[in-house]
Amino acid sequence: MGDMTAWFTVVTISGIGCALLGLYAVVRGLAGGLPELAILGVTFSSGAIAMTVHGIVGLVDLASLGDIALRFGLPYGLLVAAPVLAPPTRLTRGLLRAWRPYTVATLGGALVLAAVDLVWPGRMMSTDAKHVLLVVTGLGGAVLARRQWYLFRISRNPVSAVVCLGVVGFTASGIALTLSTPNQSWGWTWLVLDAAWFFVTVGALVVVLRTHPGVRDVLEPVAAREPLALFEVGLAPECVAFVAALDRKDPATRDHVVRTSALAVRVAMRLGLSARQVRDIGLGALLHDLGKLVVPDEILTGTGRLTEDEFAMVRGHPEAGAALLRPVPSLRSVAPIVARHHERPDGTGYPAGLASDDIGLAAALVSVCDAWDAMVEDRTYRSRLPAEHVASVLQDGAGTHWFPEAVTALLAEVAVAPRPDAGLLSRAPADLDLYVDDCVHGDPVPVAVAVRAHRT
Repeated sequence: MGDMTAWFTVVTISGIGCALLGLYAVVRGLAGGLPELAILGVTFSSGAIAMTVHGIVGLVDLASLGDIALRFGLPYGLLVAAPVLAPPTRLTRGLLRAWRPYTVATLGGALVLAAVDLVWPGRMMSTDAKHVLLVVTGLGGAVLARRQWYLFRISRNPVSAVVCLGVVGFTASGIALTLSTPNQSWGWTWLVLDAAWFFVTVGALVVVLRTHPGVRDVLEPVAAREPLALFEVGLAPECVAFVAALDRKDPATRDHVVRTSALAVRVAMRLGLSARQVRDIGLGALLHDLGKLVVPDEILTGTGRLTEDEFAMVRGHPEAGAALLRPVPSLRSVAPIVARHHERPDGTGYPAGLASDDIGLAAALVSVCDAWDAMVEDRTYRSRLPAEHVASVLQDGAGTHWFPEAVTALLAEVAVAPRPDAGLLSRAPADLDLYVDDCVHGDPVPVAVAVRAHRT
């Protein structure tokens, strides 16, 4: 009995430690405006709270011990994570728009379930019910692990790979724990491994979603699902410096490229493109107007009709932006996207007059997302256009101005996605210049020098 007490004490202490780490993730997510961190924090906290209850019940009354962790911990946690893990729909996007109250409510639900288990400890559940929940747990863990692996492939941040490995280990040890004989040596071993994987998973998750705060300042959340989070943790300093330079030159252009990037990533994901393609499309959209850094301010922000020479200068911005990117190894792959985002399938675009076969799907997606955002947002020379009218314009231009498949995918995405809140982007972060200066060793120099300083 003494050994059992010691084991249950270890389980209780481990559960408390894991729960505190999970709650820390929730608090950091709520305070830092990180929906995914907050929601996944609740997911893992649910399992940790269940582990704590498991230990306390065992210490108080071993005879009443049941499959507490399985009965509510893992299934409930995966249910909480559904808005993050499930494909985007009106329901999931609605929940994510209200992610703060959703986080608080679901965390409260986990605590209520824990209290019920403490007051009325459950007995062993039926084998059939156990197997059903095991399948659900395994599938949910696989989806979460796949998401983290996808993030690793896009961001190339090794911490995301650690999170993926942690999720696999956490899920596997939880399943093994459930299948093991209660209170036997292997059961205790799986409990300890479960706690260890929990610390690895949640610790790495906190790190990966809290890295590069300067990048988060540059790329404020612009969509309910935060698709930019898929690659923002891996952005090179040059990319951050480029966006910051756009912000200083023309905040409206900076807002436009961030919104366009968010939309382009969502459309690329809807089409089921590879992680590398999604990354390149997102970065290409983010940097598509980079060439406007060389366009004089009076042309870029003016409200009057452009002269022929001024219009020629504006039409040269795709190639100017591509020229800035080609010397940067980490961004070289997106230079063709930037160069071609104003080309048209019928060959009437600019600057090179390319036709469909030479443009490529990536540039075509950025082009239609660029057009959508330009028309549904206010411009210096006109007010925003109704979304229905813009949809009609895009459909009329499918095959001539834009790729038909790109138009179809975009319209399907904006039908379920909320319109990005431009107000979020209007707040220039106080430490933005300091962050960009840090990218070039503290010397406030032009962005071209920043690129050369961080060439890899």
